[in-house]
Amino acid sequence: MQTLKLPTLLLLAIWLTAAWPYAIAAEQNPWHARQNVVDTFYEKSLKERISKFPQYSFEDQYAIYLYGNQVQHPPAIYLTDPFAAQGKGIVLPLSDRLRDATDDLTIRDIVMVFSAMSRAKTYDVAGDGRLMTLLRCAAKRMKDSDWKALVEKEISTVQSAGPPPQHAATPPG
Repeated sequence: MQTLKLPTLLLLAIWLTAAWPYAIAAEQNPWHARQNVVDTFYEKSLKERISKFPQYSFEDQYAIYLYGNQVQHPPAIYLTDPFAAQGKGIVLPLSDRLRDATDDLTIRDIVMVFSAMSRAKTYDVAGDGRLMTLLRCAAKRMKDSDWKALVEKEISTVQSAGPPPQHAATPPG
């Protein structure tokens, strides 16, 4: 059996050390797998970005949104409302991403979309008990006290807003 020589082992160790952060980044940052889409999106004018955003797939929107709020300067907070406008159509995949989120910024950004859904009344976030529990659990996982306080305030605002008003039936005649 042939053994690896010290120079080969050192090269392997250097390569693994250099490559490891990229593997972790690709797993934690969804925009890495969609960098071409993200780059093309942010080359557009602001007006074009806002109008074209809803035409992208959920996965592309998610990558564009997170990149825009976590990397882009100034942050692309203007994408929160168009993302939230989709309401029920994105609740399940966005909930799945929140359940899997391990970093404060991703939790913050997803909670902001749910908060915007509540404000725009595109989904009854407060009336969805499982979603509210998920939001509170995600906030508890946060490490940075300032971001955590902001997220907890957003969740509290959603909870106090309650369900959207029911329209009373108009009596005939």
